[in-house]
Amino acid sequence: DALPICKRTSALHASLGEAIKEAADLHLAEMGVLRVGVSPLYVQRLFVPAALELRRQRPAARLSVMVNLNDALITALRVGDIDLAINALPGVMPEDLRSLPLIEDDLCLVVRKDHPLLRKRRLRLQDLGDAEWLLPGPGVAARRSIEDRFAEARLPPPRVAIEVSNTDGAQLTEMVVHSDLISIVSESMIGTPAGNSLSPLPMADARLTRTIGALVRKGAPLPPLAERFLELLQSARPVRASSARRS
Repeated sequence: DALPICKRTSALHASLGEAIKEAADLHLAEMGVLRVGVSPLYVQRLFVPAALELRRQRPAARLSVMVNLNDALITALRVGDIDLAINALPGVMPEDLRSLPLIEDDLCLVVRKDHPLLRKRRLRLQDLGDAEWLLPGPGVAARRSIEDRFAEARLPPPRVAIEVSNTDGAQLTEMVVHSDLISIVSESMIGTPAGNSLSPLPMADARLTRTIGALVRKGAPLPPLAERFLELLQSARPVRASSARRS
């Protein structure tokens, strides 16, 4: 009968398609592990959605994830320990790296809601001279940006009372909420449960503009899995933090 033959042919085509897909998945997996570096702040927001979709599309794919600070990620990328990094993009892009901008997520200087500095009519950088700070270590780009801003204003560097090992300060925000410390958090964190009791300082110098994106080595061929992962990062990226907060 023609109908049974047609059904058998369709079944064979479907089986062949599944076999080809499975072989392609295995081939991609055998070509190596996708090695991704990501800043702690963007594990859940950028990496996880793209990684889940990659796993759905490529079940045989294997991933190796390094969660670390920007400087460590860039070093690992340059020496070939990772294929790509997801982090705050450098203000001046190094000649050996290529960037793929994803979102904007500024850094804000923050204090507790009833901090005395918030009562000043015109707050200036000079008014922060006597304050104590909770900041990441001197090797972190955000810390260096704040110190540069103080230096440009011919002020002594911030008085760091508590130094943390990274910029993921969600677990230490209670220190800021229950003290007069000044700290720095990403704009996307303000308004979340972790940052709900914090207020940005109301002055232009209290905001550090930055773009979050993916970095790869310029001129170095990317594995197919890394190429696909970059495509997924672009298609799954969320609305920029500041736009979401205004809407």
